[in-house]
Formats: sequence, C-alpha cells, structure tokens
Amino acid sequence: MNLPSLGGQTVLVTGATGFIGSHLALRLAGQGASVRGMARSAAQGKWLSDRGVQIVEGDLTDPDSLRRAARGCSIVFSIAGWTGRPRTREAPWRVNVDGTRALVEAAIEAGARRVVHTSSVAAHGPVAEGVVDETGPLRATDAYGASKARSESIVFGCGDRIEPVVLRPAQIYGPRGRTWTTGFFTAVRFGLPLLIDGGHGSFHPCYIDNLVDAYLLAAVQPGAVSQAFTIFDQVTTWREFVDYYARMAGRPARSVPAWTARIGVRLLPVWSALTRQPPIATPDMLSFVLGHYRYSSDKARRRLGWSPRVSLDEGMRRVEVWLREAGRLRV
Repeated sequence: MNLPSLGGQTVLVTGATGFIGSHLALRLAGQGASVRGMARSAAQGKWLSDRGVQIVEGDLTDPDSLRRAARGCSIVFSIAGWTGRPRTREAPWRVNVDGTRALVEAAIEAGARRVVHTSSVAAHGPVAEGVVDETGPLRATDAYGASKARSESIVFGCGDRIEPVVLRPAQIYGPRGRTWTTGFFTAVRFGLPLLIDGGHGSFHPCYIDNLVDAYLLAAVQPGAVSQAFTIFDQVTTWREFVDYYARMAGRPARSVPAWTARIGVRLLPVWSALTRQPPIATPDMLSFVLGHYRYSSDKARRRLGWSPRVSLDEGMRRVEVWLREAGRLRV
C-alpha cells in the first residue's frame, strides 16, 4: 500500500485534541502539511502546537469560528463530534448534524476541494447476523448512530459543490484511546464484567494508525468521491479482544450470562427515570454485543487501496507499551 503525502497543502482537522484528530494531525504535520487543528481552547492544544500543528479555537456550534478555521484550506477533515448517552436527541443533533452542516458550508465558502467526514458503523443500527457493507440501510435507533447517519446525508448532499468522502470506522483503539483502550483496560483491572455470554459475539477492532492511513487515502483518491467506506482491521470476538487486556492486567476477563444482561437491560429504564440519567445499555446494544455478524471492508480495500498495516497483536503490543509509559500499567 502506497500512502499519499499531503505535504505542502493547508488542511483543517477538527477535533484535533481528541483521540483520532491528534493522531491524524501529527501524521499530517510529519508529512510537511500545514495543519490547522481546531480545538475548543488553545490551551488544550499546546502539546500539538509544540509539534508543528497550528491550533485555532473553534466549535461546531459556532459557524463563525468554522469559517475562520477553514479559510485557505484545501482539505477539511471532519472529525470532531458528539459522543455519549443522551436522554434526548438535542445534543447529538446540534453538534453532529447542525455542526456538520455548518462545517461543510464553511469548507465550501473557503474554496476547499474535499471534505473527509467521520461517521461510524453505528449509523447502520443494530445488526444480529450476516454481512453488512456500505450498501446496507442506515437504520440506527440510538441518538448517536442516527445523528451520524443524518450527517452523512448532509455531506453527500453537498456533492455538487465539494468532493465528499465518508469514513465509517468500527471499534477504534490505540495509544490515547478511551472507550476501547483505557476504558476496557480499567474495567478488566478492577474486575468489572465486560463480556456477556462468554464474549463470543463479533468484534471489529480498528487500530488508530490503520484508520489514519484511510484518512490519507480518502483525501486524495479520485474513486473515493461521494463514497462511504467501512474501516476496520479484522473480525474477531469480544473475548479475544478483551483477553489482551486481561493478560496485561494479570487477571481474567469476567463475563455475565446473557439472561442476566437481558434482565438488567429491562430494568434500566426504571433506573434511568429515577436518576434522570440516560440508560447505560439498551436492547439494541445487547444485540450488538451478542450478534454474529461481519462488516465488510472490501470496498475500502478495492477503491481506496487501503489495508491494515498494523495487526491486532502488534497494535495491542503498542497499547501495552503506551499504558506502561502513561503510568496506567504497573505489572
């Protein structure tokens, strides 16, 4: 796989201080690109500015800041977004939908050539079995997935004025990662159950460097325009993935029976109503964890020329090194 260089180009990376954005921004800066990294505050991005990334303050809910950030950029990497567990759709819609619309309009006004937008496999909604590729319907039932699906339609709807590309990553892990990295490691370390029914459901890990490769290819390949691409490294199981953290922590990964999880999911709406907190799990999430299905990355391999360079074994070796350097792993 021959990776392109964006050296000499001025590019915008939103969400530059986040997990994905920081890895992409540093890779681009290392290539010699003029990287403008958008962050909510300059102070949060100082460590990036020390490494050659120009930090500009901006927010997806502030159209004026988006116009300032996009000015003079030829490529816009749309990475910033809302994640979490909302009680309503207001928060994810304001950021992931309205914010995406404002960002694309700012990119068009700035004369950018292409926008590479970050969606998610969550846009497909619950999947129990079979093979899911980019032609599958986007029928997410949760607020995050639905907002990502809607953001895709906004980006593609501007295809007559800018070159749109959409990436749908799966479960992203790696140094500085949260949910699938420090979140999983911490849960295993403290003996919290991460697995359901033994953890035999499908899991689709995506190492961060492999995802950054996909962003670079999506920014330049002619065949990527007006296309969506599912990005992940391989199909494995929750058990196999979590067992890497179990070996690092020196303790077994815990599992709960499926029937226990189903009862818990039914009771969660009561807990949510009493605490006024969003539910931590839903029936669709349970189906996602237990399902035996496979996303397909064939299109990315064929049209982008992408393939994962870092294996799961190597990716987890790098994660272990980072956890130790970060003082999280002391065994």
